[in-house]
Amino acid sequence: MPMTRARIVPVLVVMLGGAAALVMSSCNIGVPAAYILHGPPKIQAVTELDEDRSTVIFIDDPMNLVPRRALRTQIGQAAERHILEKKLVSSSKLVSTISIMRAASGGGELGEEQPSVVDLGRRVGAEVVVYIQVTKFTLSNEPSHLSPVAGGVLKVIDTVENKRLFPEDVGGYPFGFDLPDRTDQTSLSPAERNQWERSLADEFGRGIAQLFYTHERDPMSTRR
Repeated sequence: MPMTRARIVPVLVVMLGGAAALVMSSCNIGVPAAYILHGPPKIQAVTELDEDRSTVIFIDDPMNLVPRRALRTQIGQAAERHILEKKLVSSSKLVSTISIMRAASGGGELGEEQPSVVDLGRRVGAEVVVYIQVTKFTLSNEPSHLSPVAGGVLKVIDTVENKRLFPEDVGGYPFGFDLPDRTDQTSLSPAERNQWERSLADEFGRGIAQLFYTHERDPMSTRR
């Protein structure tokens, strides 16, 4: 069964001294003192969403790195779930990712150019488009080494003002996520591959949502 959470990231901790150290020693608890004092280390949000503005998540894959359209939908829907759970956007304002994917697949009218992200957002009634261009989605770069990685570039676009909300850099905000390596995996059946790809899609979607809120670092999560 594939693991759906990503690998441990080392963090720098400060050990307690004096009486606190004695308590740790007497209890024989192998937990970093900084973790006890301050809780798990946190990862800051890179930007925020306006909960009162209609928002849609658009997973764009111009290089066809995601092997199936259904996985692109799954990435967007996983991001939607976590955004709703964290109440980053109200449920009445979150436009379905499926709607903008359908609008994009329809293309432009005969003789017209492919619509822009702003145009697509307007077509589905979204004031804000969370645009993710997929830059990586792979299970392995080596025949006998399973190392799932997904990555993308984030842009948050205001369709009303026809301007970018985040980031200021024209190139967008790059990010990525890993799942645990598996060196004992020599081959995958079609069913196993599908399951791993779905796990990676879920992790990718969860990671997209986490860009918008400060959260505790998951000891099984890698964000690059």
